[in-house]
Amino acid sequence: MESNLTPIPVVHLLKHPDLFQGVEIHVRIAEKFVKLNFAKDSFTLILEKLKAKGVVHVYLQEEDFSRVIAHFQNTLTSKSFYDASTTDEQKVEVSETAMTLARDFIKTYGLNKEVIEVMRAANGKIQELLNSSPGLHAFVKRFKNNCSEEFLKINVTNFLAGMLIDQFPWKTPLIVQKTMLAGMMCDITLSAGDFEAIKKFENEGTPLDETIRKHPLTVSEILSRKRDLI
Repeated sequence: MESNLTPIPVVHLLKHPDLFQGVEIHVRIAEKFVKLNFAKDSFTLILEKLKAKGVVHVYLQEEDFSRVIAHFQNTLTSKSFYDASTTDEQKVEVSETAMTLARDFIKTYGLNKEVIEVMRAANGKIQELLNSSPGLHAFVKRFKNNCSEEFLKINVTNFLAGMLIDQFPWKTPLIVQKTMLAGMMCDITLSAGDFEAIKKFENEGTPLDETIRKHPLTVSEILSRKRDLI
């Protein structure tokens, strides 16, 4: 893959077209990347057609990707995100997309301050919803159709980790924040297919690819390059 292009799930662009406004989208055909639109053009119709044909990912250039990250950061911190016109379901969907994009950015380009802030903001919104939920089961049941299983697992695990840390005398907000950031980053190199492979390995004993086995080392190497940011 060309080094300046990053895969983006089609479903996220279709859910939040306003936040992706002004980007140029590329699609992979055989071993080449073809630009589908110019920045001023709408991409919704063509993406609907691609999705219907089974296309899961399209690609953005680094400059566009960084602009989209900034859009999500502004959305997550805007006043409108907190008012009654924004439903909890919308908050969950925007938070998942923001976190997914940030993780994909890190895989391709590495860490920077902006993507870390986006991940923290997205996690903060989900933790607020978890705190106000009558229970973990109720939270998962309510939002399971709005986001992926892995996203729910990450955030429920973070919630439980925060509750556990809160029981110790050495607890601090910084420790909780760093623990949750680790929870969001520990599996950034794994795809949905990789998680399915892990399930099959655990349940059926099927062989597990070496790249999946060694993903903690890969993640550690990526994060160690900008240790001061985390």
